[in-house]
Amino acid sequence: MKKHIHSWEIEILIREVILNGNTYGTKTLSVWNHFYKAIEMLREIEDLAATVGSINNKFDNLELDRIIHRQIIWQNDPEGLSITKASMVFGDENLRELIEEEYGLGIEKILLLMIISKSMISRNIYFDTSTNFDCFSINQQQSCRVFEKIIISLKDLKENLRLTQQYNENWAYTWNPLISNPLIILDSQKRNHVICPIPMYLLRRSTSGIFYDLVHNERFTNPFGASFENFVGEIINTSCDKDRFSVTKIKPYTVKKNPRHGVDWVLSDISANLFIETKTKRLTLRSKTTIDPQHMDKDIKILAEAIVQNYKNIKDIYKGLTNFNVNDLPSYSMIITMEDWYFVNPYLSQRLFLAVTEKMKVEHINIEYLYKYPFSVLSSNEFEYACQAIGIIGIKNCMDRIIYKGKFEHSIIPRASRIFSDLNVKSFLFSEHYDSIWKDEIIMAKKKIRDRR
Repeated sequence: MKKHIHSWEIEILIREVILNGNTYGTKTLSVWNHFYKAIEMLREIEDLAATVGSINNKFDNLELDRIIHRQIIWQNDPEGLSITKASMVFGDENLRELIEEEYGLGIEKILLLMIISKSMISRNIYFDTSTNFDCFSINQQQSCRVFEKIIISLKDLKENLRLTQQYNENWAYTWNPLISNPLIILDSQKRNHVICPIPMYLLRRSTSGIFYDLVHNERFTNPFGASFENFVGEIINTSCDKDRFSVTKIKPYTVKKNPRHGVDWVLSDISANLFIETKTKRLTLRSKTTIDPQHMDKDIKILAEAIVQNYKNIKDIYKGLTNFNVNDLPSYSMIITMEDWYFVNPYLSQRLFLAVTEKMKVEHINIEYLYKYPFSVLSSNEFEYACQAIGIIGIKNCMDRIIYKGKFEHSIIPRASRIFSDLNVKSFLFSEHYDSIWKDEIIMAKKKIRDRR
């Protein structure tokens, strides 16, 4: 449709209104003609920006990739998945204490607070951060402590936008400070009265955004990795029947007095073995938003190192150095990432494969491992689909769908659900956990409200 408006265009419009708008204007975007005219102007600016920068045929593939990263988060919004994953990872015993120290609340309460707040914001342009949430067992001191982390004054927001804005080929892709501070204070005399132009940012700030509050804490990295590893284990245990599958947790071992961790999980059935390595590394902002290949290559190199490390672990397994009972079944290597990398661009898949082969040569790993133990890279969201498929049709049948001729010599699947469409695979594996995050609290809140009456 000619007049179809995309979510990412509205995001840019909000950014530009905040950056360049006056307190009192002569036109309103609530009038369709004004609104659509503004969208058309943004499209013209974006087309112009693409011609004044350094974009050329050499980087067309990276331009395609950043378009994908810009748009797909709006087209594919697994809100329930992100909330559940945040609850299970940040609520894990490895991180629970650290989260409570940082926010004064556990992750379930933080998520509940954001869900309720988003609901209130959808009904009223203004939101009062001093709202009483005690019926949900969240006192005002606790809620205000959380809100203080995500509010920003209009003045500071404007300044941050000026600092990040670029007037070149990156114009549409610059960092939006609203992602980290989605609540805006319009009046400095009323700090508790805020607006939230992009409610989705409020939820993202309380799920994947928590990482950025904690990443600089020296106590965070190892517990975070252990928590994500446990989350992947929950996916396996929920999807795979213990009567048909065996799950092995590799115990730490030593090689020439050097301690080694080994693969995180080994999943086996009568058809094959799956050697799983979990990684919390996420694609950096520059890789998602620029067309300079050095940023993407740096991230690809880190991912390639993880893939080759898993091959080193597999090599140790077949040497008999671990507690896994070696068998003659076909075997596969799988890297599971915390966040989606959206490697749907064949160009990037080829660069990854090249980085893996180069790293294998440096580490003296036989290139034949790529074919003997073919690798795949899935996000945890994709793995929820794939692991359910494994539970239904077995490891080998599932991996043969993921890894097949013509899809390059390794496997990175854009969305796992597409290749399992004929199976009874749930789109939401942990729906019961999702409900439990606030089910009891809402029941209790309703009871308290009735009691007050």
